[in-house]
Amino acid sequence: MRRRLLLAAWTGADARNKSDEVGWLDFDPIANSQDPDVNDLRVTVLRGDAAKTSVQAAFRVAPDPKSRVDRVVYEFMLAEGAWKLDDISGNPNGGRWSIKALTKAAAR
Repeated sequence: MRRRLLLAAWTGADARNKSDEVGWLDFDPIANSQDPDVNDLRVTVLRGDAAKTSVQAAFRVAPDPKSRVDRVVYEFMLAEGAWKLDDISGNPNGGRWSIKALTKAAAR
């Protein structure tokens, strides 16, 4: 099951980076930032079916109405009768990231 692969990758990443004070994940993937100050949150279902769904959160990261709009996509899958978070991805500064890819890279 894919959920277990993500959990194994996360556990492996943590085990390999125990001595690093910051750790392998140096930002908050939920809000795609270091110190989230989330404003103007808008949530949209991008696509979904009986087994998988994608939800996008769009928000500003500062109270300034001219601040950039961040977008983070949360992927869910139905497993064991409940919706489980399968991946989180974003596109900061033109560089796309995925929590699955980051955990797998850090576990190597």
